[in-house]
Amino acid sequence: MITVDNHPADTQEAAEKLPALTSGFSTLAAGITKVPSQLNTLADISLIRLGHQCSVDRSAELLDTWKALTIADQALSAIFAVATSDEDSVDCLIDDTRYEVPATGPTHYSNADRWQTALWLAVISRDFKRIRDLCDVEESTLRARSDDFDEFVYHWIKALQAYFLNDDEQLRAEMEESSRLLAPEHVSKTPSSYLSNIFYPQFIAFLRLGARDSDGFSQALADSLRSHREFWTSSDDQAANPVGQVALAPLAFACLANDSGLPVEVSSGYLPSGFVAGARTAEYQF
Repeated sequence: MITVDNHPADTQEAAEKLPALTSGFSTLAAGITKVPSQLNTLADISLIRLGHQCSVDRSAELLDTWKALTIADQALSAIFAVATSDEDSVDCLIDDTRYEVPATGPTHYSNADRWQTALWLAVISRDFKRIRDLCDVEESTLRARSDDFDEFVYHWIKALQAYFLNDDEQLRAEMEESSRLLAPEHVSKTPSSYLSNIFYPQFIAFLRLGARDSDGFSQALADSLRSHREFWTSSDDQAANPVGQVALAPLAFACLANDSGLPVEVSSGYLPSGFVAGARTAEYQF
């Protein structure tokens, strides 16, 4: 078993902030039927809440931690539900309340970064309906209001969609194109720190996962967590950001490995063991 220590968090401060985050989220959610752009803020709050909750419950044993995960999954996925709907509004379940949210069409926040976060959350939640819905999101939606991403990102997303749609030929083609477009002459918009500490390590971990290489996957997963720690401790502000307390992409890959019978020989606070095992998916899932 490989152990990767997470960077420390102030658990007392995290616990103290959770009630206000929960209350603020509920208040803001009530307004999305009139101001659907508030989904973007809800997404941010939900990720902060999840980070704080995982700081106080590193193993994801508590029902509140699973609730924080589910609500983040709902909020992020709702962004794409209303961005892609052909109807005037979308029935969105967030927490335990249904909201009739006006369709928005593509927005600046229904972009490639948000899509990846939505997918990781859906995978960790074992939310198969939302995974399928995210696989139907077209590249044109992700590009429509955003010009912030290099070309490799869109091929990476198409590779992920192909993986979940069981299209092996498309998966190979998109992974090859992603790799080609990672050459320095094709990369101008992605910060080097993100590329080296977040994207590259998760790219390798995904390759090892797809190859069913148990030892290689565990090593790549551990490397991705070490790089995650380096990224999220590069400054005091980064280290204080609760979002960095969970490594969403590596965690999603660990969940996929676990559920497919591939051993996950890595232990870390960045990978809450209850999430990896899917311990409470049948108990709290909307």
